[in-house]
Amino acid sequence: MNRVIWKCTICIFVLALQLIPLSSVWAWKVPIEIAITGDNNAKLYSKLIVGIEPDATDDFDNLWDTQALISQSDPENPVLLRAYMQGRAAGEGAAKYLWKDIRGAKAAGDTTWEITVDSVPAGQRVEVNWNVRRGVLKPGETLVMKDGENAGAGNEVVQVDMTRESSYAYVSGGEEPKVLSLVLSKESSNTAGSGSGSGFGCGTTKSQIGSPPAYGTVVTGMIMLFSPLVLLRLFRLKRSALL
Repeated sequence: MNRVIWKCTICIFVLALQLIPLSSVWAWKVPIEIAITGDNNAKLYSKLIVGIEPDATDDFDNLWDTQALISQSDPENPVLLRAYMQGRAAGEGAAKYLWKDIRGAKAAGDTTWEITVDSVPAGQRVEVNWNVRRGVLKPGETLVMKDGENAGAGNEVVQVDMTRESSYAYVSGGEEPKVLSLVLSKESSNTAGSGSGSGFGCGTTKSQIGSPPAYGTVVTGMIMLFSPLVLLRLFRLKRSALL
C-alpha cells in the first residue's frame, strides 16, 4: 500500500514539473490564413505562422523558420494569390521570403512581422484569419495588425487588436504588393477594426472574444489547484495504513 501511495505522489510531482514551464516560459505560435475565392467558388489560400521562442533569433533559424517557395509569374497560368513574410537576414544564401517566422523573446521594444500579399486581382476580397488564444500574451502586451494603406475614422491607419478579433478583410486595389504589419508591443493601445462593408479603403473584422484559453495555462492551474487536496488524501491514507 505504501509503495502505491509513494508512486502516485511521485507521478503527480513529475507531471506538475513538466507542465508548469508551459506557463512560465514565454513561447507561442499564431497561425494566419490569407484567402480569396477564385473561379468556380474555389478557395485559394496561403498559410503563415508567426510566434515567439526563447531560443530563436531575429535572423533565419533552421529549427524555427520555414522558407517560402515563391513561384514565378506565368502569363498562361497566372498566380492569383501569394502571401509571405520578408526575411530579415541579408547576404548570399539568406532566406528572402518566409512562411514561418519565429522571433526571439525580447526584454523591451516592439517586434514587427511584415506580411506581403500580392498577385491578387483588383476588386477581389481578401480575408485574413487567425487564432490568438487567451493567455498567450503577457499582461500589458498587445498584438496588433496594421493596414497602412487603409484609413479609418479620423484618417488614421487601420489597426486590429488580434486578441479581440479573429479576422480582417479588405478589397484588393490591384496586383501590386500589399503589406500588413503585425506588431507585438508592451505598450497598451486603443486599437479597433475600422470601416464596414467591403469597399476600397475599408476593412471588416470578426470578433473572437470567448475563445478557449491556452491549454498549458489551464492544465497547470488545475494541477496547482488540486495538488494539495490529492497530497492531503494520500497523507491520510498513509497515516491510516501505519496505524
